[in-house]
Amino acid sequence: MTYEYGDPFNREAIEKAVARVLRFRWEAPDVPLEQHVEVAVHEHFCACVVDIEDQIEQRRSGIHDTIASEVRQRVQIHLIDDRIDEAPKDSFPASDSGRMDLGAALPMTVERAATAVADRVADELDG
Repeated sequence: MTYEYGDPFNREAIEKAVARVLRFRWEAPDVPLEQHVEVAVHEHFCACVVDIEDQIEQRRSGIHDTIASEVRQRVQIHLIDDRIDEAPKDSFPASDSGRMDLGAALPMTVERAATAVADRVADELDG
């Protein structure tokens, strides 16, 4: 469902687009990730943010790039997390050596990245 009115760029739309890409990847793993991302972005973001901006700029717009990049990065994080979850515990000898636990640090990084992207998109919309 797209968000034609109100806030067309919001966390819920990003999360739904990410979930859609992950489902596409499961259903059609041979299709390039970028193709899945584009379909999901068009499904979950209104034309005013993607298509109309592209037409105005006469190319793929900055906001379109930003949204697609955010969705792609979140999908890649999910895919990495899934691979880590599948790995046997003894394949991580560094976890006992006092090194930083990347699993604990990752959510903070994702939150910071999401905030930075939201700020950039807000600036573009205001710009």
